[in-house]
Amino acid sequence: MPICTESKKLLPVQHKTKTVPDALSTASSFALKFASDEEIAQFALQQGILDQDSIERISDIKQAAERLSKIALGENLDDDVEMLNHGPSRVYFSNGAEGLAGYANQNEFEAEVKKVTATFETGADHGHKVLVKWFNKDTNQMLAFKNISIKSADRLHYIKMSRNQWQSGEYRVEIYAISDDFPMLSSGNYFVRAN
Repeated sequence: MPICTESKKLLPVQHKTKTVPDALSTASSFALKFASDEEIAQFALQQGILDQDSIERISDIKQAAERLSKIALGENLDDDVEMLNHGPSRVYFSNGAEGLAGYANQNEFEAEVKKVTATFETGADHGHKVLVKWFNKDTNQMLAFKNISIKSADRLHYIKMSRNQWQSGEYRVEIYAISDDFPMLSSGNYFVRAN
């Protein structure tokens, strides 16, 4: 193996100030360029983001993975909620049982609440699975980023999140249709206050 003895002067690197999400986004995009469709699908399955049924609904794995990366990193903040038959849909929150939750809208919870129920409509038939992103906006702690089953014929859908103790802060739930574009179907925020 030849040894290079010629030294080259390295030019100074121009540093841009990047936030952690910017750096992760760049790394994610770079990794997706070189990953095969099979590797991307396997990663989504292993991480519990999508299941086999959901992956089969996607025609362009790389496009879908790019969109999922943006959703996970919060780069979709300017996205509008998809205009459905009745207009944009909102996620409503309560600490009640799903059958009783309906459109009860509770925007603030105590840290000791054991369960938060999120109620949403899809407004149209988007299949029997949706992608749910549930996170603490203040800490960026991801509580859920996965597909869940819904009954596409039902008008209202419910997701429950249980915790022994909720960290204080603002929480957000976003619901996406599973497709190449992952359009946002509904979203909503609530607060948890420490005692």
